[in-house]
Amino acid sequence: MSAARLQEAGHKVDDLYLGFQMIRYLPQKFLSTVQQIYRWKEEEFFAGKVEAELIAEANRLHLMKQDLRTVFLNNGYNL
Repeated sequence: MSAARLQEAGHKVDDLYLGFQMIRYLPQKFLSTVQQIYRWKEEEFFAGKVEAELIAEANRLHLMKQDLRTVFLNNGYNL
């Protein structure tokens, strides 16, 4: 992570900046999660919480895809 290298070099990297960088170029499937994150209060917005929210959403999307695949396969559809 480039932020870690900057910190190792003695530069301070603002946590707010890190949080915004984490959500800057996410795929469209994360749009609703990003919109929810934008509604957080500033004191709740920090990189660790953003990361946890994105991981939870990625896991949710993965499970949803698995569930849909199971339903389709159990109903005789080919994917």
